[in-house]
Amino acid sequence: MSQQNARTAAVEERQLKPIYEALDTGNAKSALTHCNKLLKKYPPPPAPGVVTTGPPHPSTTARQIVTALKILSLVRGAKLDEASVLCTTLLAETPTDETVLSTLSHSLKPLDRPKDLVNMWVSAWTRAAKDAEDLKKKTKTAKASDADVAAKMQLVEELGAQSFMAMVKTGHWVMAQSTAFKLYRAFAPPKGQEVDAGYPALRYLYWSVMSAIMQSEYPNPPPPVPVLVMIPPPESVREYEANRKKEEEEDRKLLAEEGAATNGDVPRPVGSKLTPTRRKKRTLALTLAQRFIETSVQMKDGNLVGDEAVIRGMSVERFWLWADVLRRIAQAGDEDNGPSPDNRWLVPNNLMCTQLATAAAASSAHVEELRADIARKANDWKRECEGMALRLSKGDRNWKTFITFFDALFFFLPNAGETPNPDEYPCLPQEPVEVKKEEKAEQNGDAQLAEEPKEPAAPAAKVPFTVEETRKFVQKIAESDDEKFPKGERAGHLGVLELEKRLRKSAFASGDSPNFVDLIISYSKLFASKPVLPEDILPYLLELEDGEERSKWDAHVESIALETGDNDSLQQTINILKIQRLLSTSQSVTIESEQEFAKTCLKHYIAGLPLGKDLVSTDLQPVDDLALMAATALINVHHLSTQANCTEDSDEPSVAQQKYAKHLLDALVALEYAAGKSRWAYSMRLLLVRLHRLLGSSGLAMQNFTMANLKSIQFDTLSHHILDRASTFSLASVGDLTLVNECVESSQIYGIHGNEVSEQLVKAFQYERYSQIAEFVLLEEKVDNSLQRDLTKLEHFRMKNIHEGLTPESVEVELVELRFVWGRVHHDNRDFETLSNMLPRGSPSLDELTSVGGKKLSESWFRTMLQLWILVLHQTSEQLWTEEEQVTVRPKLLTFSDEALQELTPAERLLVKYGRALIAWLEPHHTPIKHSVMTSAVSTLATAKEKYAASTANGTANPSASAASSANTPSSGKSKSGASRKPNGLSNGTEGTAASSGEGGLGVKVGDMKVFTGMLTLHEPMEVPPMPKDMGEAVKEPPQDISTILDGQ
Repeated sequence: MSQQNARTAAVEERQLKPIYEALDTGNAKSALTHCNKLLKKYPPPPAPGVVTTGPPHPSTTARQIVTALKILSLVRGAKLDEASVLCTTLLAETPTDETVLSTLSHSLKPLDRPKDLVNMWVSAWTRAAKDAEDLKKKTKTAKASDADVAAKMQLVEELGAQSFMAMVKTGHWVMAQSTAFKLYRAFAPPKGQEVDAGYPALRYLYWSVMSAIMQSEYPNPPPPVPVLVMIPPPESVREYEANRKKEEEEDRKLLAEEGAATNGDVPRPVGSKLTPTRRKKRTLALTLAQRFIETSVQMKDGNLVGDEAVIRGMSVERFWLWADVLRRIAQAGDEDNGPSPDNRWLVPNNLMCTQLATAAAASSAHVEELRADIARKANDWKRECEGMALRLSKGDRNWKTFITFFDALFFFLPNAGETPNPDEYPCLPQEPVEVKKEEKAEQNGDAQLAEEPKEPAAPAAKVPFTVEETRKFVQKIAESDDEKFPKGERAGHLGVLELEKRLRKSAFASGDSPNFVDLIISYSKLFASKPVLPEDILPYLLELEDGEERSKWDAHVESIALETGDNDSLQQTINILKIQRLLSTSQSVTIESEQEFAKTCLKHYIAGLPLGKDLVSTDLQPVDDLALMAATALINVHHLSTQANCTEDSDEPSVAQQKYAKHLLDALVALEYAAGKSRWAYSMRLLLVRLHRLLGSSGLAMQNFTMANLKSIQFDTLSHHILDRASTFSLASVGDLTLVNECVESSQIYGIHGNEVSEQLVKAFQYERYSQIAEFVLLEEKVDNSLQRDLTKLEHFRMKNIHEGLTPESVEVELVELRFVWGRVHHDNRDFETLSNMLPRGSPSLDELTSVGGKKLSESWFRTMLQLWILVLHQTSEQLWTEEEQVTVRPKLLTFSDEALQELTPAERLLVKYGRALIAWLEPHHTPIKHSVMTSAVSTLATAKEKYAASTANGTANPSASAASSANTPSSGKSKSGASRKPNGLSNGTEGTAASSGEGGLGVKVGDMKVFTGMLTLHEPMEVPPMPKDMGEAVKEPPQDISTILDGQ
């Protein structure tokens, strides 16, 4: 029998191989074809409602595997509706095979069915646990062996772990914490046998602790994505809204208990961003995490017992988790109640002062970062200062170590006095001085005295960190670096500059202080050929006083000859020009000086270009910075010329911008030439994209953007250079879909990234990398709620509608998507630092100078345009404002603040003005019609459902109802909604929606009949909301505002 099963498995593996290969290569269509062929060889699934008992037949498991692969192929092929229906059918069979479950789990998250994903694994886990209990009973009657029980328990543990991972992937942290603790209780060895057994189940306890921490940050799962346009909303959306309202009610109760409720508002403590309910949940979760942590270590009255003995396996990551729990508890206390007199940070700081913490911090950057943060919050400045000084004396040259040392030291310096107390003041690190024996004993042959052990080392005298001693200490570090790394190590010399800068600001500089300008000049000479020189010394140059100090530095700069003979002299020339550029101010530059600076940079660029002639194509040219400085200078010339020549009464300097576009063309030519010489100069490519857009050459901008060759997450951080206001340049109305396709291409990362982060979360738990879990969750949240993601969506919506036009179905789809986007809290992940902003101080940024219309796209701009389009689509759709939305949502959408409107260009403000006037005119006409249609539709649907329920109860069909439904059903016509919609769309595969019949009618399926309602989205009877009271009166003629705008006045 076993041989037969092995042969069957081999055959099935051979049959499934083409499917796996097709999926791996991205050929979803081929994988789907293979799945359909294989499914014809297996018996059909059981009818709905039929419950099977006992272990599944091998052919049933094989069919379920193929079905799961077919679902995955449909998801990869964007046929989400069909995949969702097939997924529902397979889940109804309650599969238990791990291969089926793991394959299906890859499809459920893209289908936005997190509950099904969790319930699928939990069901299999529960069933396996029950089977294991039955097997244990059989061992007592010798019907099963211990090996069988062990194998079954291993399966139970694996399914339990998979259930936990499913909860982690979907953000159900409350369930994850409970599940992990259940696993710990089920598989932990008996008390007293932990060490002997190796205690692998201890990880489940730490999983539970980590889940409790995440629960304190995210007590509720993420909101459901409205994948169907349905009135009323789907059950998942209604459940989420009910939980939200319940939490708001709990907030009011808690505030009422505290006597702080005022007009329904929810005031929060200073520094806290959480509501009372969220604060309560956070406190409970962190307390639970602390209790679990303390069960894994030997504690007594909050202290470690013995010589810091840990009775259960403590790793560096587990120690970090322990300290992080204590840190979060102290931080939550400060946020909720303010700083405490007894300093609640002492508890975590005491832990971080132990030898265990020191050993962990030495081998983990995460632990060291946590230790430094806790020490700062606990005001343990003396220990921190001495610890950083000891590290520096031992060769640590991390700049953070220098900064922490100076921060801690200057906490004491203002109150040090002339003779500070060494017991309360940080002191220099000292090596212990060994007491020497008199050498007479050995010379006189006194063997007994010579053999006596040496006296213990005496503690060295403590030397406080006075100003002079600190200068000597830092200078000694710089000198030792010069001996070990001639012209290589910069940290020590930067430390000297940083110390003098802080002393000058703190008024500790005296007559015997070293000359600050001489120190900067010495540093610039020592590292003149290093590209980082301008960034290193710029903060210190800005501290120079006008007059003697600035003149001395200027004289030094003028004494340096600008040469390009070799790489070192070329880099020195670039550094000098950069420093001059960054030290200048917007008031000191003129059009002529900027033009002269651009000519100087281009002259040295041409002279230094031969130095890179032998470089490989992937290397950057050493003169690239000169081309960028020349281009930014020419862009600034365009800006200055425009500002100087635009009329005072002009709303925008459009005429002047066109007149002086020649300066932009000069910058464009310089950058195009330099980009041809340096293929991978991304900053040049992105600046070229922005310049081409300013000049109206969208095709060339797209060409340069493609040559930048962005990958993965760069589409989220950098695609704004080409997609901001993309609809302005789109030619979709004449069939050019270049920008439309680029929106689609740039948005693919968001679907892929979610799956990748979920897998990384799973691996972080598997390998116990607890310090990375919160970062992964935060990364997922930032990408999922990316501002650029929704900016791209809005632009794609505007361009697509120009090309395809709006249909009744697309109106409903787009409205529910934009409403969902409007409720998000966005994260701005856009990267503006890639543009080399080498402009004089006080000038507008390079991003502002190269933005279309002179206005950057901010979140305020996005929300203003989003409000407008939601209002427009709502007028076009068949949806009505609910009674609650009339109070909470509608007023917010109708309110456009003056500050937000200032973020728009004049043309965009005119568009908003026109849209608002049009909506105000049309709403009194549209709303009564929509209200009447919905009232009739709800009445018709309710009557049909009552008749169907009565006929079902009698066991006979209702001929009159069937006849009525068939009479009301259009006899011909095809559905306008496609069979495969994107996730947020009308679904053809969901019974109960108007589009589900596939016959094209505006009807709802009730049993086997179709009831014509006249609405696309209504799927069950509901209470029709009242009409808004503040609509105004319906008038036939358009108001004067609309006529004025259309006439161009």
